[in-house]
Amino acid sequence: MKGHDSISTNRHEWLDDAAALARFDSVALQWGKRSSVMIEDVPALRLLHQSLLTDREPEARRRLVALAFDIKVAYLNSNYHVHELAGSENKYLVHDEARTRFLPLEDEQSFGVALLRSRAAFGLVSRIRALWDKLFLYVTLRFDGDAGVRRLQARRNRRKHFFSEYGRGVGEISMNTMSVALADINALEKDYRSPELHGFGVVPPWVFESPPTWPYGHTSPILCHWSVMRTFLKSAFAEADGKQCSLDAVPPHVP
Repeated sequence: MKGHDSISTNRHEWLDDAAALARFDSVALQWGKRSSVMIEDVPALRLLHQSLLTDREPEARRRLVALAFDIKVAYLNSNYHVHELAGSENKYLVHDEARTRFLPLEDEQSFGVALLRSRAAFGLVSRIRALWDKLFLYVTLRFDGDAGVRRLQARRNRRKHFFSEYGRGVGEISMNTMSVALADINALEKDYRSPELHGFGVVPPWVFESPPTWPYGHTSPILCHWSVMRTFLKSAFAEADGKQCSLDAVPPHVP
């Protein structure tokens, strides 16, 4: 994480405009519907802005909304990676006939699909871990303000400090959710993120295989890591969940 001063909203005044935030939430859902990407209305920036009006000073509110905006954009992109992975597998790997034609080492189209899967898997792994760091910062800022952020950033192992501070639960995030999150982050680091970013990658080899049966492959564990992060994110923004998704009938403007 970078220093707290990096959470600056001076150049982005629209992030303090309730109408602009509502438009962003609405367009995100409409884009998801048009693109067939499952987009959830969380964090609903308009609802978060509203919930923070009564107990936050304007600058503190702006910082929280700016960080939530960053998290929402990263979450939207993670949903797109999920769509790429699931969509490519549904088209090329699920059905027996299509799977027999999926030959990345022999066919250029199959090779391109394998590259897409490798990009999406790498992007999702990296995005999940980045979202965890942003969620640590958001929860700390939300519940302990600037002092909590300074304590967090002063620690060499911020993950350990975060779970030491909030491992028993905070806000709508239960102790069980915290416990599951910690175990899953450790597994993500060990099995995917560290090898992909810093060592011998584990994703590329299996995306270029021609699986004999379905399900066969290694996407499911990555999607499970994403699901754990998603559960934590929804708990962190419980007061800013619009209870909608792009699969619903989306109105022109979210009320």
